[in-house]
Amino acid sequence: MSLEQLKNHISMKKLDRLYYIHGDESYLKHFYLSEMKKILFNEESVGFDFIKLDAETSSDELMNCLSTFPVIAEKKLILITDVTEKSEIPAFITKNPDILCDDAVIVFFEETCSVSKKTRDGAAFHDFLKKNAVDVTINKLDDSTLLKWIKKQCKLRNRIVSDMAAKYLIQVTGTDMFALLHECEKLSAFCDKEITTEAIDTISVKNSEINVFNITDAILKRDIRKAHKLSAFFFSNAANEAVSLCGVLFWFAGKIYKIKTLKDKGLTSSQISSELGFSESDVYRNMKLLENIDIARLDTFIDKCIEADLMIKSSPADTEAVLTSLIEESAL
Repeated sequence: MSLEQLKNHISMKKLDRLYYIHGDESYLKHFYLSEMKKILFNEESVGFDFIKLDAETSSDELMNCLSTFPVIAEKKLILITDVTEKSEIPAFITKNPDILCDDAVIVFFEETCSVSKKTRDGAAFHDFLKKNAVDVTINKLDDSTLLKWIKKQCKLRNRIVSDMAAKYLIQVTGTDMFALLHECEKLSAFCDKEITTEAIDTISVKNSEINVFNITDAILKRDIRKAHKLSAFFFSNAANEAVSLCGVLFWFAGKIYKIKTLKDKGLTSSQISSELGFSESDVYRNMKLLENIDIARLDTFIDKCIEADLMIKSSPADTEAVLTSLIEESAL
């Protein structure tokens, strides 16, 4: 709804007191949140004045956050993710709108959960947001805009890609922007100048995912021997593409986490397919993989993937050794 208003606030470097960010394009939601953080914080202040709360946070905890002044920055940014009608914060803030203050920016951020309008408290909360918040809906880009975004990402990496190749990348990868960004990064590392359909066929997620699926399956089942054997085969067939292959593994971990979250909410494979933009057969296959895996296990796996990803990107680490270590630690 008010994405243009948010863009304007970012451009002017002047944020309001309350935002409600929701919609089905996760990448863009996180992108604009990142832009908001850049306005308020530097590397030093973000650790003190950026506060993350969630559905389990009590109203007392929120008040504690609001009762103190920012430590370094001019304003705090309080990010409240995935609250529901059962959370304390929506009803509390609805009944106490005067807690909104000029030295804090509160962002209600929907990723996988939302407050239902069917309950009395839920309806009251949405009325409160309508009156007091900048309501920002961020949905998936249309095909034409997504095509331009892919070409821009490639250009930023000093690579060119034709409309035909970009359309083929969307066809192969899907419309998830996180996945497409990973592919653009991999392809830019793989190609010298122009990204071609042949290059996409060589290292695309779809062609690598069979091996990644099997490695992930072995890790989650704690079969370290099988995971090592599969990863060794993985590297032997693409010895110079270790970073790209790790990128696929990290992306796949995020993918199955999304599927697990929606599955636990009671969505069918068809509904999850529609929500995430994956084929229904692909979703069903991954749902079978996740049948006996709890969300805490995936949380640990995701955390270790992030640690490994940061290690690869921030230091001259041996990528194959990092992946080997990731397999061993995640399979514990």
